[in-house]
Amino acid sequence: MPPEGDLNARCDGTVATRTLTSGQMDSVDCSASNLTCEAGFCLGQGPSVPASYGDPRCETLDFEGACQGQIAVYCDKFGNYFAQDCAEWSAGCGFADDGDGYWCRR
Repeated sequence: MPPEGDLNARCDGTVATRTLTSGQMDSVDCSASNLTCEAGFCLGQGPSVPASYGDPRCETLDFEGACQGQIAVYCDKFGNYFAQDCAEWSAGCGFADDGDGYWCRR
């Protein structure tokens, strides 16, 4: 998988703040979901990230991902959505393995 980029994650009290790979700032109050903020991420009992945190397409998509035609799509554990057009790499989309899920394959 491609790198997720430098998220510049930090905690401001109970608020997790980070820079998305798009450059946009994002923050969430971890205490609203009974989670604690550690190293810029919400952790504790329950989901590692509240459902309202991240791209809504990630509600039904995880790190294993899927193929949408020749486009490999997946979400990281922080709710960031990624898509790679496999045709750009002269490849097709398919299941790689249990560690990488669906990705571009030749």
